[in-house]
Amino acid sequence: MQVLYTILMDTQPLVVVLAAGEGRHFVPLTTNKTIFPLLGVPMLEHTMRMLHVAGLRNMLVITSASNDTYIRTIQLQDSTINTYCLDKPLGMGYALVKAKTHIPAEVPLLVVNAVDVLEPIVVTDILRLSNGKYGALTGLYMKEYFPGGYLSFDKEKIIGVVEKPGPNKRPSDYIKLVCDYFSKPQEFIAELEKIDWKHDDAYEQALSTLLKKHVFTFVPYTGGWSKLKYGFHVLEVMQLLLSYIKAPYVSATAFVSEKAIIQGTSYIEDGAKIFEGAVIKDSYIGKNAVVGNHTLVRSSCVETGATVGFGSEIARSYVGKNCQVHHSFVGDSVLESECNVSWGTCLTNLRMDGKNISIKLEKERIETNMGKLGAVVAKGVFFGANTTTLPGVTMGAGACTYPSAIVHEALVANSTLKTHQKQEVE
Repeated sequence: MQVLYTILMDTQPLVVVLAAGEGRHFVPLTTNKTIFPLLGVPMLEHTMRMLHVAGLRNMLVITSASNDTYIRTIQLQDSTINTYCLDKPLGMGYALVKAKTHIPAEVPLLVVNAVDVLEPIVVTDILRLSNGKYGALTGLYMKEYFPGGYLSFDKEKIIGVVEKPGPNKRPSDYIKLVCDYFSKPQEFIAELEKIDWKHDDAYEQALSTLLKKHVFTFVPYTGGWSKLKYGFHVLEVMQLLLSYIKAPYVSATAFVSEKAIIQGTSYIEDGAKIFEGAVIKDSYIGKNAVVGNHTLVRSSCVETGATVGFGSEIARSYVGKNCQVHHSFVGDSVLESECNVSWGTCLTNLRMDGKNISIKLEKERIETNMGKLGAVVAKGVFFGANTTTLPGVTMGAGACTYPSAIVHEALVANSTLKTHQKQEVE
C-alpha cells in the first residue's frame, strides 16, 4: 500500500468531475441526478469519496445552475475542490472546452463522470499502468448489449470509440467507462474545439482522433459498476452501494427495540427509530427515519425522515426523504421524496407472464431487462388508499390517485387518476 501511495502522489493529476448534464432521461424524477441522495449521501459525493480513497486530492467539478450551490459546500479532508458552472449542457467535450482555462497544460488530467459508481482500484490501476504513455482508457467486459460507448481494438491496441453501435455492430465486448487519463490534456482539448457540438458523440470523435496519433494504455476493469441514467437505475446503483457495506452498524443515537430484528449488513443512522416486530435485512435506514411495528425492510434504502408504517413491506426499493408509507407493499420501486403511500397500496413488480418489464416515459418506452420492477415515482405523489400500480409505471411530480385506483400507464405531473380509470400518456 505504501508503494501505491507513492505512485499516486508522484503522478497526481487534476480530476475533472463532469456534473453539468441536464439528466433529461432521468424523468419522472425531478432531483438533479448528481445530487440525488443515496444512502444519505448525494450521488456526486460518492464519486468524490471514491477519488479521495484512491489518493486524489485536486478536483475540478463542472456544475450546472441546478446543482452548483450545493456542490460548492462539499469538502473532503486535505483536498482542493474547485467548481466551474457551465452555461448550457452540450456534452462532455463542450464542458472541457469551456473550462479549459482551469485545466493546466502541464498537469495530467483524469476525466470522470459524476454519476458512475466505480471502485478506487480503477483509478490506481490507470495511474500505475499509464506510465510513459500518452493516456489510458478503461473498459468493462459485458456480454449483453449496453446502449453506450464501446472500445474498438486492433489486436491489443485501442483504435477508436464507437458510441451506441447497436447490438449487432459492437466492435468489441468492452464498454468504455468514463475514467479517461491524459498526460497532455491541452492536445485533447484542442481536438475538442474542432468538433461540431450538434453531435452527441463529439467527445468520442475527438478521442478517436487522438487514438490514431498516440498509444493509450488499455486498463480492463473488473470491479462493480453502475450509473444513474434512467430513473429505474436508482435501484441498481442503490444495490451496488449497499453491497459495499461490509459490517452492520447501529448509531448510538438510534432507537432499536429489543423486539426488532436487525440482520446482515444493515446500517442504522442517527436518530432512527425501529419499533417492536420490525425486521431489517441488509438495508440502510437514514437519519431520523422511522420503521414501525411488524414491518419488513429488505435490501432497501429508507432515506432521511421517511416513515415506513405498521405492517408494510419494502423489498429492494428506494424510499426517499420524508416519504410516508402506511401498511403497504413497495416492491422494486423508487419513491423520490415526500410521497404519501396510503393504507393498502400495492406497487406491484412482476408481470403475470414472467417477461421482462419495460418502462414508459412521456416520449419513449425503455426496455429495462429487469424481471422485477415496480413503479418509479417522482416527488410529492399521493396514493389514495388501496391504489395498485402495475409493473413499470412512472408517476410525475405531484400526481395523485383516488382510492382503489389501478394505474396501468404513466401518470404525468400534477394529474389525478380516478377509481379504476386507465390513463395513458402517448
